[in-house]
Amino acid sequence: MKTFKQNTSGSNENDKNERRWLRFEFASPVLFRLISLEQGEPELESNLEREGQMLEISAGGTLLATERPVAEGNFVSLNLNLKGLKGLKGILGKVKRVEESEKGDFLMGIEFCSLEAFPLLHQKALAEKEVDTFDKKAKGVISEYILTESKKLRDRVKI
Repeated sequence: MKTFKQNTSGSNENDKNERRWLRFEFASPVLFRLISLEQGEPELESNLEREGQMLEISAGGTLLATERPVAEGNFVSLNLNLKGLKGLKGILGKVKRVEESEKGDFLMGIEFCSLEAFPLLHQKALAEKEVDTFDKKAKGVISEYILTESKKLRDRVKI
């Protein structure tokens, strides 16, 4: 697993290799949908669930390869499949960059973001669609995993 340098010296716009978060190469399938704001209220793209391959992940975002990109600046709902853990569904992200790769597909840099990026009315609508932050979703999955594993351990001790 390859890691990249973490930015510990503060913001330096001249060094694009320095990052705010440690990133890890992580190959895993991803499904995502555009969050449309055209009707005044956030709506998940209903007719198309796009596919991609996660290439990197950090606490701040992910890098995906896909044949069907979403334009920079748009919001998406991500379904991440992390090996050994239940999938994380409905992660809110913002597309920060889109580049065509040498293979002919597209690389999308997606920043995990908070519901506060939307007005309060939209936050409620997103919550009803089960879209939330990476932190909340990950915390729920990890908590569920710990409870399940501790139950298995208790059951083994009883035998």
